[in-house]
Amino acid sequence: MTALDDANAVYDACASVPAGMVITYGDLAKLVGRPTTHARNVANLLGHRPDAGTSADPLPWWRVVRADGSMLDADQINGPREQWVNNARNKLADEGVPMTADGRVNMATAVRMLIPEDIAPRIGAKKPKAVVAASDPCWKHDKFQYSCRDCTA
Repeated sequence: MTALDDANAVYDACASVPAGMVITYGDLAKLVGRPTTHARNVANLLGHRPDAGTSADPLPWWRVVRADGSMLDADQINGPREQWVNNARNKLADEGVPMTADGRVNMATAVRMLIPEDIAPRIGAKKPKAVVAASDPCWKHDKFQYSCRDCTA
C-alpha cells in the first residue's frame, strides 16, 4: 500500500460523507482501515488535498471535524484560517448541522456517519506468533524458557 493509495482512500471516504452528517478525523481513519490514532494523518491528507481552495475541489472537507466538534483550536483561527473556518461553519449550518454558541459542531445532537463494525485495521496488525506449548522446547533449548523470543507464547 503506497502513500498515494492511503490518500485516495481518505479522499474517497471523505467524499462518501452525506450532506447534513459529520465524521471525526478518527472515525474517518477507522473508515479507511486505520486505527483512530491516525486522525492527525487524515487531517494532514485532507489539508494537502489536490485542488484545495479552488472551485475544482470535489471533497466535502467541512464535514470532517475534531472529536469535540471544533475545526481548529481558538488560537489557531486567524488570518486565512479564519476565512476557512467561517466557510466550513457556514456550509455546515446550511446543511442543518447543529452548532454550539462558540462555533463548534454540537456532537451530542449532530448526525454522525456510522462506521461499520467489521472494518479491520490495515496496519499494526501483525500476524500472531505461533503459540508454543510450555511442554515443547524450542530448537535452541532442551526446555521451555520464557526469556527466549522463540520460546515465548
